[in-house]
Amino acid sequence: MNKSEFITVVAQKSGQPKALTADIINAALEAITETVQKKESISIVGFGTLEVKERKARKGYNPRTQEEVEIPASYRPFFKPGSKLKEAANAKKPGKGKKKK
Repeated sequence: MNKSEFITVVAQKSGQPKALTADIINAALEAITETVQKKESISIVGFGTLEVKERKARKGYNPRTQEEVEIPASYRPFFKPGSKLKEAANAKKPGKGKKKK
């Protein structure tokens, strides 16, 4: 599902116009981005936690030349799914189980 499909689904589920839904989703994504830039975490109970983790500087190599290169320290967003999201991911769809004889 891409962003426009996501907006359409949320608009249908909420009963709100697509334009308003797009504004709300864009504002939410902007707030998430700003929080990540501050290196802070966002936790939504049942859905998951988005946090920023630091990756230390390390040595790697160029696979073409086998030359060693220094990889600088960086920050990476990391998502840890909540229990309800894990359950939803592992739930069987109706009608997809074993067939009865």
